[in-house]
Amino acid sequence: MSNRSSDASNILGAIGVAIVVLIAMVPKPVWIALGIVAAVAVVTWIVYAIVKEVENSHIDASLRAEREDAKVAEQRAALYAKLYGIEAAPDTTPADSAAEAVMARV
Repeated sequence: MSNRSSDASNILGAIGVAIVVLIAMVPKPVWIALGIVAAVAVVTWIVYAIVKEVENSHIDASLRAEREDAKVAEQRAALYAKLYGIEAAPDTTPADSAAEAVMARV
């Protein structure tokens, strides 16, 4: 039984040494190119994440503004109804919703 374990560890050791030798044989310019590619990928990912976060904050701000506008319009309609009667109250439904515009982009 110990002979099998020893054989397996010898094979794994040989594979590990072979991998290290193959990696060591890669020329220096290739490693530099791989480093540059990795750096560009990381920078691209960071920029993408920042742009996505800024876009989400703009969407949140527009939805908050729309909610505030709807609340003000509702209060205005309630005051108008109190002053002039419920029949004369203006229509308070928004013509175009920012939420609908966001959903149209999704």
